[in-house]
Amino acid sequence: MDHVPCGGHTLSVHFTEESAMSKQELYEQIVALFAQFQEGHNATTKKGAAQARKAASGIKKLITPYNQASVAADKEK
Repeated sequence: MDHVPCGGHTLSVHFTEESAMSKQELYEQIVALFAQFQEGHNATTKKGAAQARKAASGIKKLITPYNQASVAADKEK
């Protein structure tokens, strides 16, 4: 069971192997979010800064599932 922050609350989420994303899918999402983070970071507006923070939060949420998928993939080898 994973706990995912949502607003001021924490949601408990059950991931099964069928619904879990692969290591590659997670990597691609992290890369896309990092590009959004860079774009927002380099912006000179408040909106850009907010976009950077939102992308950083998205990356943070994907790190643990990526680590879990990476370990699972290594165990299969």
